[in-house]
Amino acid sequence: MQYYQGQRIRCRNEEWQITKAVAHLVVNGGKVWEITARGLTGIVRGIDFCFMSDLDNIEIIDPSEIEPVADKSGRGRRSKLYWEAHLRRLLPRNGAIFIGQHGACTPYPFQLEPAGKALGLVRPRILIGDAVGLGKTIECGILLSELMRRGKGRRVLAAVPKAILEQFQTEMWGRFSIPFERLDSKGLERLKQDLPSTMNPFYHFDKAIISIDTLKLKNYQKLLEDCHWDVLIIDECHNVADRTDGGGGSGRHRVAKRLAETSNSVILMSATPHDGTKHGFASLIKLLDRTKIPNEDEYNKNCFSDHFIRRNRTNVSTQIHQKGVRKQIEHDIQLKDSEIEVLRFIHNSKDITEDKTKRSSRGSKELFRTTLIKSFLSSPSALNETVQNKLKVLSKRKNQESNEFTKFKEFLNELINKIEALTTFSRLEFLGEYIKKNPTSNSNRLVIFTERLATMNLIKEYLLKEQLVEGFFNPEEDKPQGDKLLATAYGSISDIKINRIVKSFQAKKNGIEILVATNVASEGLNLHHNCYRLIHFDLPWSLITLEQRNGRIDRLGQKEIPIIN
Repeated sequence: MQYYQGQRIRCRNEEWQITKAVAHLVVNGGKVWEITARGLTGIVRGIDFCFMSDLDNIEIIDPSEIEPVADKSGRGRRSKLYWEAHLRRLLPRNGAIFIGQHGACTPYPFQLEPAGKALGLVRPRILIGDAVGLGKTIECGILLSELMRRGKGRRVLAAVPKAILEQFQTEMWGRFSIPFERLDSKGLERLKQDLPSTMNPFYHFDKAIISIDTLKLKNYQKLLEDCHWDVLIIDECHNVADRTDGGGGSGRHRVAKRLAETSNSVILMSATPHDGTKHGFASLIKLLDRTKIPNEDEYNKNCFSDHFIRRNRTNVSTQIHQKGVRKQIEHDIQLKDSEIEVLRFIHNSKDITEDKTKRSSRGSKELFRTTLIKSFLSSPSALNETVQNKLKVLSKRKNQESNEFTKFKEFLNELINKIEALTTFSRLEFLGEYIKKNPTSNSNRLVIFTERLATMNLIKEYLLKEQLVEGFFNPEEDKPQGDKLLATAYGSISDIKINRIVKSFQAKKNGIEILVATNVASEGLNLHHNCYRLIHFDLPWSLITLEQRNGRIDRLGQKEIPIIN
């Protein structure tokens, strides 16, 4: 008996199609066939199974013995249906878009270009660098749908920031019917309880979505090395760039590199892929193809043009028909004399240092002074936190008897006294006046960004004290507890709570009207539903972060002209 690939067989009362057939010689000189087949009928449809010819009764289905049956349906409807179904099962052999554009969305023509570009490559690997708000998730879904249609997307891993786990999962299922299993902290804990200790949890689901920060943990490294993925997706991929100038990269970069090496296709997405350094951008391109940039110091766009695509709103303005350009409003806030005194005191601290050793070089002194100024530009609370942390570090020092060390501690203590003497904070008062003049509502919500956790808490306490909101949203509970609430989102909060906060803020009817967030909410989140105003309470020192923040409300689907303060 001879078996070969593509042959149809009947075994265990079901029909199968052979995908692989291997003959093994046995002692008596005969052959035993090891047959791998895919189910065609009943409950085994689409399931791969392995049979041994000496253990299973395998019956070959001979096409010549099939008896034709007349199609008695009107105009051959059943025959047409059969051939249509057969044609749909055939795998596409070109780079054309077949099904991606039929998702639960109306893609713009420019959103089809990344998929067409990637499918034209032998190994579909692409960096989608479109500007914020142009629909990179939709572009990813279109490409992933096409890869799955071609049989190249059975096992998919999506690594995204923890704040957008649920949002990415919802977008993929709601728009493209691609079921991702969310492996957040709750999902991983559930897997540990359900699976045997010897089973790799990354093999349990064919399509998983997980935070890149979870993947970099040491206890997952060995599990990842044993896995192979058809498609790897990394959203906000600028977070995995190598910024150590060849030093091996961060934990995020190392895990991204390992995953890219064991994946057939790679989809990277970021509105800010270039951080201003050639090395950082080159490290992202090398995740796609290590041979594209042989010299990281000398390369141009022609080296990687087939793996990279970027458009901004100007390039696609004729397609998106946006309502108007966002308004960016600058506010001139006059500092009080007491605030100016604090800044002057810090500025005059040029020669103050904890000791005269090499560690107190001019560069380190300038760095600490800059840190103090940066903290105060956020808020007095942030400055106080910085100084208190420094005092805690100094208290653990062994050599505390030097004259320089004593003067340095006196400087820090005097700075604390000046901070505590501040009775007002100009920018916080201005924020309160702004909200009073421009009150929030269920259809006119407000996002406030700050870099410091202490500043976030200061804003929260002030708005509650001034009764500009009626209460605080507790993320421990699933639903808002009242009307006109304030919510906060920050890095140390769990991914479950962040998703609950964002989901409540996006809902059409709920009590959250003001969201105060650190930069954890600056990437990937859709905050433009019922919200078109954003306030930078303090400006980030990175222009990348600034643009990412603005993109939370200035994106496709925004019905109003965004207002950035």
